[in-house]
Amino acid sequence: MQITVRYFAGAAQSIEISPGTTLEQLLAQLSQRSDELARVLAASSYLINSRPVTDRSSVLDEGINLDVLPPFAGG
Repeated sequence: MQITVRYFAGAAQSIEISPGTTLEQLLAQLSQRSDELARVLAASSYLINSRPVTDRSSVLDEGINLDVLPPFAGG
């Protein structure tokens, strides 16, 4: 099944995952791409279809949009 992951200033990427994949499993898969990405993902917040998600054991459904919100500096 396919989902869309949008992160870092609107960059989007479609990713193929197995049915039943959780957010935690997807993050582990993405983290293997680079150490820098792993650090950012560990500190990020997430939206599934524009709604905040804090339970990383949430199962990802076909066709969702997952937004990765890295920590923002503010002032």
